[in-house]
Amino acid sequence: RNSKFFSDYLTEFHGDMQELNLLLLARFFEFSPPMQVMIVNYLRLLPRSVPQERYCPILLKVMYAPETHGETMIAVIRYFGKYKYDAAYEKLLEFLHMDSDMIKEFNYAAVAASSLRSYASQKTIHSLLVALNSTDWYVRFNCADSLLELGVDYETVILSSTDQYAKDILIHRSEVYKLRKGAKFTL
Repeated sequence: RNSKFFSDYLTEFHGDMQELNLLLLARFFEFSPPMQVMIVNYLRLLPRSVPQERYCPILLKVMYAPETHGETMIAVIRYFGKYKYDAAYEKLLEFLHMDSDMIKEFNYAAVAASSLRSYASQKTIHSLLVALNSTDWYVRFNCADSLLELGVDYETVILSSTDQYAKDILIHRSEVYKLRKGAKFTL
């Protein structure tokens, strides 16, 4: 039941990791939500050289399962941000635009906005531009970052937007983005 102990065990396990990971996923809903989060985070943090094709379909079912706890869902959304899986795309878009108490409590939209940067397409860009006008600051923040990562011409977006909050967050995040890329800061 202790996720720290479990995490330490996983990192020191010397058997067949693929088999162990599949066993964990096969019994996923038998674990408590904190343990489920730990399992998903463990899978997400595996090196990219570890094949994920056997885990993605199982985690997609977790994403669609009504009994999935909110914190577990956040971990799964992040997982699909690292490991692009086309079958998860529509659900990520749905999370980006959902407006319910459960979604607000766990802020699925903000996490989906970050994860969608792995799904470059015009549809993704359009959805992020729409969500950039969200009343939720975290959603706007993550949309701005994802749009910049996707190479959107933020100056055009700023000039065409009528939402001052969307403009402000995009200007702010674009300056931070430039700094990370080694450019000079300008106002």
